[in-house]
Amino acid sequence: SSDVCSSDLMAIDPLSVLQSLQAMTETWATFLAVAGGLAFVRFSRSGPSLGGLATGVLFGLGALCRPPLLVWGALLLLIEAAVIAVATMKRAKYQVKTALPRAETAGNDGGPRDTSTSETPIAVGRASSGEEVRPALRLAGLGLIAAALLATLFPWGLRNQLVLGEFRVTTTHGGYTLLLANNPSLYRAMRGPGDPRDWLATSPDFVALLREADPEP
Repeated sequence: SSDVCSSDLMAIDPLSVLQSLQAMTETWATFLAVAGGLAFVRFSRSGPSLGGLATGVLFGLGALCRPPLLVWGALLLLIEAAVIAVATMKRAKYQVKTALPRAETAGNDGGPRDTSTSETPIAVGRASSGEEVRPALRLAGLGLIAAALLATLFPWGLRNQLVLGEFRVTTTHGGYTLLLANNPSLYRAMRGPGDPRDWLATSPDFVALLREADPEP
């Protein structure tokens, strides 16, 4: 299949193999995203637990590597909360329907109506033991995941507040990285007679551009 073929090509691609040996953020972010996603599927429906706590920590560490994972984790939490809300409303509707007086649900012969083909209760969530988990506990479990995620990000935000004067819970090199590959100094090197790969971020004109963008030392 196409997914197996793509994974096989990645496994033999020389650049991918070489980069996989380095502790780059892409490698760690991929690992943490997969681990966090698996943990979320395993523990998000079982109420507050150590597994849910670990899920939030994994999402937080992933967001420190790659900030978009923070959005991904938030979307998972919102979608799961919406699923709980919909399932709870359907369950409440079913309970109201089954609580009607017997006279209204009786058959034409006066006896009880056959309910063998009627709707069954909506399962809001089940723990690993198979026991049903109440919606309130499931929401509390999602809250624990969110709290663990934020607690994982907080120390980095506090560090940035003390060092940079701004409370930021994500990486701070995004603007520099964008400027590094999109600046007049690099463009001139590309248009010049020399090899553009010889261009360095320590070139005087690029350093002057950085000083202009951020005058503070």
